[in-house]
Amino acid sequence: MSDSIINMLVADDSRVARLNFRQAVANLPEMQINLIEASDGRECMEQLSKGNIDLAFIDVHMPHMSGLEALWGARNMGLKTFVTLMSGSVDNHLTEHARNLRAYEFLFKPFGRGDVEKVIETYRRLSVPMRALVVDDSATVRRVIQRVLAASLFHIDVEEAADGATAVTRCAEGNIDIVFLDCNMPGLDGMETFGRLIAHNPNIKVIMISGEWNDEREREALKRGAVAFLHKPFRAGDVDTLLHALYGVPSPNLTCEKKGLLGQFDVVINGRTICVTHKETEHIYEYLWFKDAPYLRLGQVRENKTADRFSPQIRADAEKAALIELKQAKLVQPVADAVAA
Repeated sequence: MSDSIINMLVADDSRVARLNFRQAVANLPEMQINLIEASDGRECMEQLSKGNIDLAFIDVHMPHMSGLEALWGARNMGLKTFVTLMSGSVDNHLTEHARNLRAYEFLFKPFGRGDVEKVIETYRRLSVPMRALVVDDSATVRRVIQRVLAASLFHIDVEEAADGATAVTRCAEGNIDIVFLDCNMPGLDGMETFGRLIAHNPNIKVIMISGEWNDEREREALKRGAVAFLHKPFRAGDVDTLLHALYGVPSPNLTCEKKGLLGQFDVVINGRTICVTHKETEHIYEYLWFKDAPYLRLGQVRENKTADRFSPQIRADAEKAALIELKQAKLVQPVADAVAA
């Protein structure tokens, strides 16, 4: 991507749709956007194959070649264009194909100009490189976390530190935006390292990580200013969800609806009650659902007393799993976002 110009492709056989995008771009005078249009799938494929498209909005259903086929061809050429797919119909198979082709978002028509502007702004934010420091005494763990961060939607340049003292020195040199800091390290442990980092730079974002569940330590870290607490092993999706929240970037429908989330829970819909059971901790979350936003309201949490106390992340994932099940049962529209009351 150029430092000042965003090459944006709109591929849609509807003239009205392309006109709406022109108006959306005109409404963003602070951005320099070179708008390129395609009216069918072949034109879309030709434009993508040039390799200079930063951001693309592609309609799934177009003459000559579908948007999915065009995107598939682009991905086979190794192109990593930031793509949002569009469709006038709701289809779970389409959204699954979109995920497999690494589309960032799926917009269901009709959508407003504001939805387009949000995607453009999100692309701009995700394209800004951030420097992350991974601090863990295990070289294996550091490599694993590096791979997780490399799979993130965000542009993250990763450095490593094998101990707390090295982390403090590196952060004092500047240019580190976010730190993934292990709690359990020999010598200068995680909490002491965290204290020194915050004392030197109160604005640095520190995410504490641990393979152990220690409720008291987690509360203490968050109280002292850690922005989050992740439990190993965590996935790229966990990092993306967290970074979307930290940087105020809207979380896309495709990211929050991955099928893998359902695999962590047993979800049962019984009338207006949804019972969501976490398969590992056996915590049970009971929600009431409604046809209108916010769709879900938490009614009860029942903990497995032999397991660790439930974490806010498990509860958040349970809510997402419940919402996904509602969408798949067509009780809630797929484009809706649930917000717990």
